[in-house]
Amino acid sequence: MRTLHLTLSFFFTFLMTLSITQTNAQLFITEIADPNDATTARFVEIYNAGTSDVDLSTGYQLQRWTNGNGTPSTAVNLTGTISAGGFYLVANNASGFQAA
Repeated sequence: MRTLHLTLSFFFTFLMTLSITQTNAQLFITEIADPNDATTARFVEIYNAGTSDVDLSTGYQLQRWTNGNGTPSTAVNLTGTISAGGFYLVANNASGFQAA
């Protein structure tokens, strides 16, 4: 299996990688946000541009680098399914996300 890493920078200090383990998947990180500068409201939005649903429990992970660190944080294994043409949100804290 191949692994593709999509990396985006967020305010030049925050990097996130989405590891894609399916060669036919078409996933994109479409938004990384820190609403109201609240760490509990941070979220990442992932979009499935493909024509098939994607089961995230088959090896998808999010990983971040902060403040220029050379070592990333522990990867977060994703679960659930993103429908074809659908979006998926990953939040740092569900109640903080909903309150923002």
